[in-house]
Amino acid sequence: MVRSNIIDFLVGDIDFLKQKKSIIKNREVLSEDFVPERILFREEQLNITLTSIRRFLIFGEGLNILFFGNTGTGKTLLARYISKSIKKLNLKEKMNIKTSYVNCKGFFIKEADYYIIGKMYSDITGDRFRKGKKKYEMFESIINYMNSKDYKAIIFLDEFDSLFNKKNTEDLLYALIRDLDIEYSNRFSLVMITNSVSFFDELDSRIKSSFSSFVKVNFPSYKATDLSEILKERAYLALEEGSISESLINYISARVAKHHSGDARVAINVLKLSALIADSKGKNKIEKEDIDEAFENLDYDLLKFIVSSLNTTQKILSLALVEGSLRKKDEYISFEELYNMYVEISSRLSIAPLKRITVFRNMCNLEMIFGSFLEVRTVSEGRRGGYKKIYKLLIDEESMKKLYDLLRDKIFNA
Repeated sequence: MVRSNIIDFLVGDIDFLKQKKSIIKNREVLSEDFVPERILFREEQLNITLTSIRRFLIFGEGLNILFFGNTGTGKTLLARYISKSIKKLNLKEKMNIKTSYVNCKGFFIKEADYYIIGKMYSDITGDRFRKGKKKYEMFESIINYMNSKDYKAIIFLDEFDSLFNKKNTEDLLYALIRDLDIEYSNRFSLVMITNSVSFFDELDSRIKSSFSSFVKVNFPSYKATDLSEILKERAYLALEEGSISESLINYISARVAKHHSGDARVAINVLKLSALIADSKGKNKIEKEDIDEAFENLDYDLLKFIVSSLNTTQKILSLALVEGSLRKKDEYISFEELYNMYVEISSRLSIAPLKRITVFRNMCNLEMIFGSFLEVRTVSEGRRGGYKKIYKLLIDEESMKKLYDLLRDKIFNA
């Protein structure tokens, strides 16, 4: 009897799910890999980039480009959009252009240089990359292929600042910029993408000087009105008609603009999570409570994403910030305290600490990156005169402990 009841319940539930129409009609549109037919609010950045690429293709001027801005400002999206458009144009017009998109963070750091060259080799020559080929052989094959076919190539290096952790990858990047810019400038153009320009402070002079000729393209954070238009377009393509109101789209956009530095990825993720939550409750429309629940589930996932975008100095500073916050509970932490903890952690890692001003610049960057997760105040130093910054993480204790473990793992087991 019990068994029969269970079967009836399960079969009934399956029948209900079959009849129930999901709010989401196209999940791909809400994924991070989706590239729309048009890029909203990035016309200026697109025009600057295309002008440089046009000069490269017509006159053979190897103009290199640097995309920079906070996370979720459209840098990767624009790079993929341009790469996708060039591939389409190539098929239609038979133009001799190749593109290679490489996410530098996607490779195991000890062999990053090897796999980056391998990805370029595969994208440009069309040959499958097989482990065992030597780096110089693949690089020579790329050059020979380009020369023999009279091709030009645009290489997108996303999150390239993650390469500045090991000497061999620093050397690779220097070689790419130097060799492609000087010896093969008529064949290659580089588009390099970073979430932060603060890492420049940590570069040695030979690499730093290589960036002086780059066309620099800034990606500012999206405003609430921008995010609303982006979400409306994604909702139209991804969700059933009438499943979310314009006022709720504006609600998501306003919260993301205020508390998450206008990060479009966060806004799209909240929209997706809200739809999934509403679906799981058997609803045919997204309600405010579903959005609020989505924001609650988002925080730690967002913190993990933030950590993945940090350079080494910022990771150590973040660990110091979390360590100090757990110890001091609701009290603020001064920059002086953070710097002393940064020096102590660096010594444990056998890393020479950077100058105070460089670390302060990194901390200023973290203020923007952490957004609403970090409260910053400027207070008077009293009789001593002057002012100082104090910091407090606005994260629940459970998430903070998880963040502490994550940062320790990233720093000490890298």
